[in-house]
Amino acid sequence: MSILSLPLDITENILVFAAAGGHPTSIAAFAQTCRHYRNLVYRPIDYRLWREIFLSTFDDPRRCRFSNAAGNFDWATEFRQRIWALLYFRQHTKPLSVQKVYALRSRRNALSLVDFSKLDKEDSNRALDVLSSVVATAAPCTPYPSPDNIRSLIHENDLEYAHRRSPMFPPPDVSDPSLNMIWLHSVLERGLPPLLSVTFSLESPDPQWDKIPIAQALGKMIASIGYMPVHELLEDPAAPAPRSSPQRGRPGPSARSSGLNHGTADILELDMTEDAQQARARRLARQRVYDMGYLSRRRHWGPFLYVPPLLPSMSIRSDTPGSSTSDSDYVPHEGTSSSAMSVSSTDSGRTSSHMSSAAERRRLRLIPPTAEQLIPDWTWLAAVRVLSEFNMIEKGYSDELKELRARDRLREGSWIRERSQAFQNDSLQEGTEGWDWAGVEGVWRRCVSWLDYGDVAISQIHGQFPDDLQEEMLIVPLRLRIVRYSPPSVAAYPGYPDIHVEGEMGGAGWNDVTAGDVRGLKGTVSIIGDGSVRWSIFSSEAGDLDQWQWSSEAVQLGGVGSSMGMLGLWTGASHDDMDPIGAFWQWKVA
Repeated sequence: MSILSLPLDITENILVFAAAGGHPTSIAAFAQTCRHYRNLVYRPIDYRLWREIFLSTFDDPRRCRFSNAAGNFDWATEFRQRIWALLYFRQHTKPLSVQKVYALRSRRNALSLVDFSKLDKEDSNRALDVLSSVVATAAPCTPYPSPDNIRSLIHENDLEYAHRRSPMFPPPDVSDPSLNMIWLHSVLERGLPPLLSVTFSLESPDPQWDKIPIAQALGKMIASIGYMPVHELLEDPAAPAPRSSPQRGRPGPSARSSGLNHGTADILELDMTEDAQQARARRLARQRVYDMGYLSRRRHWGPFLYVPPLLPSMSIRSDTPGSSTSDSDYVPHEGTSSSAMSVSSTDSGRTSSHMSSAAERRRLRLIPPTAEQLIPDWTWLAAVRVLSEFNMIEKGYSDELKELRARDRLREGSWIRERSQAFQNDSLQEGTEGWDWAGVEGVWRRCVSWLDYGDVAISQIHGQFPDDLQEEMLIVPLRLRIVRYSPPSVAAYPGYPDIHVEGEMGGAGWNDVTAGDVRGLKGTVSIIGDGSVRWSIFSSEAGDLDQWQWSSEAVQLGGVGSSMGMLGLWTGASHDDMDPIGAFWQWKVA
């Protein structure tokens, strides 16, 4: 009996079971046996076969409510892309081949020669993007139930009451396991490819590296799963030696011919012990986070990619948060007139026709980017994740951090409820329509990190941060209430109106024993151009709840409403020159 005589449904079931059994590449091998089976696999009459193959290994993306990837899903292409990424990571996540360079008369302390010439930026970027797609289409979590005393936590009593009656970290997740996250764990079981990990723990990378696609893709993955040093090294006596001995951590003679193009040579001398990698990763994260030159109107004073000021047909709606002084959440730069901060739709034609004038160019530079133009700067946000984790470990939160960084916490929906089940806010302003699609209302914790202003200034002058620098960290409570809704900042997301909030937060003087130092909050939660969720919050001065002192901008991690929370930047609310800059990680607890 020939296999060709098997009924079609039996043959298709064999292919589905092959994928489910961990042998997806056998499908391609089967398709090469004859023209009939090649047409069955690659020219099916409908998408049913590939849908079943995909769902044997991954979550159903149609269950996701917030992922753009879920619409018009190409089952065959997506499955093959993910299997390609799996094979890519298996091939490249191997012990890092290094050549040891020992100090004279010593064979205990050695530097490793790391060869970057084998890093394929294009394929690495593609593989990292696939992993991000897997996270974005993971099955939603079962929403946490609302506590019986939720009204008293949010709307009644005070912040100290909410703080003492809510946990420090999110409760355990009770959702069914996600096939996507199980698959992601298997892919990253040995970490990221070593040559990718090393790029996040160099001595002094070129700033241009942060702007290229692979750096952003890698930053997004590290911001989501945390930094993982290279654990496995393979000493290879036959590894290529540098053409001449490069200085430690600096480009060697081959830098100009390197395909990496981010300030490293093809071969670098690096101390590859795990402690040394982690020390460099922390030092590099500090250089990124505490760079006061990073603050810019063209980033909307947040962790966003720089937007050039002169763009064709730049127009800003008057109801776009941050586009006008009529928005109570927006604080213009000192010396900026209100007339210079708003461009109406009728002005856009005149703007384009007078783009050549110097006055017009200066005027446009004073206008912050629109919501459509904002894109998260994932290399900067990854640095926030690295700093926050190191600081929390030093403060004794290792066990809690391990639970918080569980990859299942990246799934959407932990704090999202149906409209009919959403908590009703009696204080909501009349005439506003919307729903808490981001899981805003509730009690939160914020892990804030900062450096003494003098340390930052000295480090800026010397261009480096010493490892023994004393960094400050504090975990404070906050609670948020929705006060109104407004039309979405980005028209492409009509179902997700901007959410305007108010609340309270513990300040730098907050103490778990005596509480005190309560700051007022106000802000907006909205979706920006690439579909990311932006949290823009202002906090008041101590003792004066109407005087805004600090502003913070953050980006949601994982899916909307994930229990992993968000990463962000805080600075002065008035955006004056030499304002401080710091980082925070915020998560919801009730």
